[in-house]
Amino acid sequence: MAASRGRMERNSCQGKEKKMTWRNKDDVTTFYFSRFPEGIMEQDMWQIFQKWGKVWEVFIPRTKNKLGHRFGFVRFKEVVDVQSLERRLDNNIFIGGQKLFVNRPKFDRGKVYKGAQMDKRTSVKEGRPRSYAEVVKEFEPGQTSSLNLVEGAHRAEKDNHRPMILCSNKENTEWLHKAWVGRLNNRGMFERVEEELKWVVEDDVNPCYWVDDWVLFPHMEESRAARLIHQEKENGSTPISELQKWSPKIRPTHRLTWVLLWGLPPTVWEVDYMAKVLVDVSEVV
Repeated sequence: MAASRGRMERNSCQGKEKKMTWRNKDDVTTFYFSRFPEGIMEQDMWQIFQKWGKVWEVFIPRTKNKLGHRFGFVRFKEVVDVQSLERRLDNNIFIGGQKLFVNRPKFDRGKVYKGAQMDKRTSVKEGRPRSYAEVVKEFEPGQTSSLNLVEGAHRAEKDNHRPMILCSNKENTEWLHKAWVGRLNNRGMFERVEEELKWVVEDDVNPCYWVDDWVLFPHMEESRAARLIHQEKENGSTPISELQKWSPKIRPTHRLTWVLLWGLPPTVWEVDYMAKVLVDVSEVV
């Protein structure tokens, strides 16, 4: 009975010393990062880090480190080679021309200072992961910066994705021999081409957006395509221009997509202002 009680007391003490959460599981790896521009926030770093693995959490405190730099922590899940990932993160991420500093956090290297009691130091037991709150208290307080949309768009991080080669066969591409492609006269129509162009073609042809400002017309007869070409040439009465048979030589350069902007005050909800925000990203249509 005494031995059993002793085990229970030891287990109880251990439970108080270390509380298990998903953050200190074996398959979760934490990295410390610093030296990034003031306008970069947690959602920006999330997008950058997710190119290198499965990101589970990004945290940027409102304080700065002892050198006066902003810093944060990122947690990856299921990292196979921790040292290799650390080197790649530290060597290949540049934001606005500034290199990001990344390494494993050394949570047991320093002392923790509580509040204004600078003379009362509390040591952290070796082997127990310190929480974010404990680590943040070690650094000098700083100021919180607001999101800088233009600066956040300047991301020159090196892309480390491996190339993918896909080989098609004749059976998969046979339908393309009867397909036609054309350019939208109004590029803002790209998300509703099926509804807008259904009256232009027969019921058995389902137009669909392809890429850039190109629209694909599968299984369209040449006679119908010839009539559309004639109508557009004579009076410009169709929403399609440059209608032609599909060819692998057609190489679009970009794709139309929606971009979500947040934080813009209502006073600048105009296309010209939004285009200025996205000037370093792409062209607004």
